[in-house]
Amino acid sequence: MRTSRFGRIVLKCNREIIAYVKAIEEHTALYNKGERSAVIHRNLRLKTHSYYTEYRPLQLLCLQILRMEEVKYGEDDNEIHGLLFDGAWLWEEYINTLLEEFDFIHAENRLHKKEIWLFEDIDEVGDMHKSGWRYPDFYKDNIVLDAKYKRLKSYEKVAEVNRDDIHQVITYMNALHATKGGFVFPLTSKPEKSPVSRLRDSLSTLGIFGVEISKEVSSYAAFVVKMQENEQDFITSINELEIGV
Repeated sequence: MRTSRFGRIVLKCNREIIAYVKAIEEHTALYNKGERSAVIHRNLRLKTHSYYTEYRPLQLLCLQILRMEEVKYGEDDNEIHGLLFDGAWLWEEYINTLLEEFDFIHAENRLHKKEIWLFEDIDEVGDMHKSGWRYPDFYKDNIVLDAKYKRLKSYEKVAEVNRDDIHQVITYMNALHATKGGFVFPLTSKPEKSPVSRLRDSLSTLGIFGVEISKEVSSYAAFVVKMQENEQDFITSINELEIGV
């Protein structure tokens, strides 16, 4: 994609895409553009062994990508077998619908909206410039919440959360002078009480909140009813966080 002007623009359109590109480069360090033609040629030959039958569609897709051919819905006769969803983004937007009544600010990384800044730089003439832009998922007054579409080993201690995620929320709290922070996870089961830990030598706290995803239901209608109950439990926990229960 870097060989075209449009492709270069797409690859640098936002911080998220740049991070994805960096991750791909790190995992394909041995990629050699000069060998691309040879790789394509070797994969044009159809494997006849039955072991490879299920891999043929993936092989064809990889060939289309290597050839820079368009692969999109409605442009050819290929059957669409599935769609790829960004689960983390969907989870974040779902939580946003539940937090509407609390008037949280929902920063939008993809659109570069409602960001905060970490640094204030003074130039040679004494003017101040903001830098170090960040996008907390949800923030207001004295609270910062971060939606995480991840499975935790344990929901009993905040220390079990990924260290980088903890550092991220603490950074946001410091920048916003907030004393309450939390992570919003999809829960496999509802804890008796949302775990909250106090930061060392501080009155600030970090907690784990979330919505239990019901599994033991007999029908979709029953699932909807149960999820509404779980959503209300989550709303109650955020209300308690807000008022300091």
